[in-house]
Amino acid sequence: MIEQQVRTYCFTIKQIFKGHWEGYLSQHKDSLRQGVIGTVEKMLSCRDPAKLGYHKYACPEHPDEHIVVPHSCKTRFCNSCGKVYTAKWVEKIEDDFPPTSFRHICFTVPQELRQLLDEYRFLLNCLFRASAQTVLSWSNERHFLPAVVSSCHTFGRDLKFHPHIHMLMSSGGIDLKSKRLNRWKSCSVIPYRMLHKRFRLLLIQDLKDTIRKYLKENPDLGGKLSLFSHPGVLDAFFDPFLEINWYVHDSNELPRKILPSPTSFAMLKDPL
Repeated sequence: MIEQQVRTYCFTIKQIFKGHWEGYLSQHKDSLRQGVIGTVEKMLSCRDPAKLGYHKYACPEHPDEHIVVPHSCKTRFCNSCGKVYTAKWVEKIEDDFPPTSFRHICFTVPQELRQLLDEYRFLLNCLFRASAQTVLSWSNERHFLPAVVSSCHTFGRDLKFHPHIHMLMSSGGIDLKSKRLNRWKSCSVIPYRMLHKRFRLLLIQDLKDTIRKYLKENPDLGGKLSLFSHPGVLDAFFDPFLEINWYVHDSNELPRKILPSPTSFAMLKDPL
């Protein structure tokens, strides 16, 4: 009886949005990014011939007999299209990732930086670069090249904007000192203190460089970032972050058999 009641009240994301999106949009349109609005509207139009079109297939000998195949939205937010996208990621990662154990590392940023990253989303690329450089520079010092897969989550469990990087890193990698190109060097221990200190430094450096480059290439489009064009302001804003503690969570070594896809890191315990 309970299972039957649960099945009765199951709703898809599309059904929920169809019932509430217009009302929500009318109240919060000014605070939503155009990319978010466009993605939701594509999802709501998925397989609607009137909005996204269709292909019509007819028999040459019997033109009255035909089928209509509506176009899909092909967005990752869609229940149907997103599942296909995830399945392709799973297949690709399983083919590319070496048959070895791995570690799950989560790189976070302090609360004081989140508003800046929220307003200027292109700065999220700095998280990818800094986290990758953190582990790759360390592994290079130990003469091996690991396999790395990263995914950016922009929200925490409380649904507030909280960007962080989830990374899968193989426990070891290609031995860079070996004359054999396929020789594997195992490494099951990563120093925690190195992770958070190096990531903190590399991310601050990358944010500074990225903002400087952006202001140089877009002098008239800086917006609030234009404040950083004044001498000393960039260093005065970012340097204090080097003195506070940043959180980087590292898991124990995990077996290859539970390797998830980048779009389903929920299979692993999210420290946030």
